[in-house]
Amino acid sequence: MTDGTSWRLPRSRSAPASAALGTALGILLGLAVGSGIACTICRTMDQPFLQLVRAPSIPAWIAGAVLTVLFTAVVNYVALRPVKNLKLTDLA
Repeated sequence: MTDGTSWRLPRSRSAPASAALGTALGILLGLAVGSGIACTICRTMDQPFLQLVRAPSIPAWIAGAVLTVLFTAVVNYVALRPVKNLKLTDLA
């Protein structure tokens, strides 16, 4: 016989670590997919009178990654602030 609590998930204290990992993976995936899409768009739009630079810009990648991290930090702070005060035992 069990005590009826075996279905509950273990309490996780690593929400910030999980958010950081998800953000890092999202940035890397976004850089890879975005570079491919940008290259395709540049090749499609390339005309004799319109020459686009096809080389990736490392400073632009870094700026985009920094903006993504800042935006994610603000969103996580605003979204997770009320969750800290939530008492799950009062819901039942």
